[in-house]
Amino acid sequence: MYTDDKMLLQIISLLKAHNINKIVISSGTRHFPLIHSLEADDYFKLYSIVDERSAAFFALGLIQRTNEPVAICCTSGSAVINYGSAVTEAFYQHLPLLLITADRLPEFLGQKEDQMIEQKNIFRGFIKYSCQLPIINSEIDEWYTNRIINEACINLFQNGKGPVHINYP
Repeated sequence: MYTDDKMLLQIISLLKAHNINKIVISSGTRHFPLIHSLEADDYFKLYSIVDERSAAFFALGLIQRTNEPVAICCTSGSAVINYGSAVTEAFYQHLPLLLITADRLPEFLGQKEDQMIEQKNIFRGFIKYSCQLPIINSEIDEWYTNRIINEACINLFQNGKGPVHINYP
C-alpha cells in the first residue's frame, strides 16, 4: 500500500467490500496518493483515460458491458464538471456509476484558489447520493467516513441503480 492516509484507506477498503474493482482514472495531482495505492493493489483493474468526459462515458460502457458498478476518479476543479454529461446519462439509464473526486481543503473555498469550485453538490438533481468526506482527526471522524462511504456504495443499488458521488479533500 502506498498511502497511510486513513481516509484513502477507508475508500480502498470499502471499494473492495462492495466489489467495486473497475476504476477509470484521469490524470491529475490531487488524487495521486489514491491512484498510486490502487495501482499497487492487484484487486483493482484501472483504465487510464486522460480526458474526464471521455473517461466517464467509457465507464458507462463498462457498466453496460459487465453489468457491474464502475468507479471514476479525477482531480479537482473543472475536471469534476467534465463528468456532468455522463452523470446525467447514468442517472436516466439507472447505471451504478461511482464518482470519486479529489478536492482542495474546504478552508480554501471562496478564496480565489486556482481550480477551486464548489464540488460537494455539483451534480445535484442527477445523483442518488452525494457526500463530502471529512479529514480524519478522531475516531468519530473515522467512523463517520466509513459510514458515508458505505452509504454511497449501498446507494448505487438501493431503490434502483444510479450514480453516487464521493468528494474528498
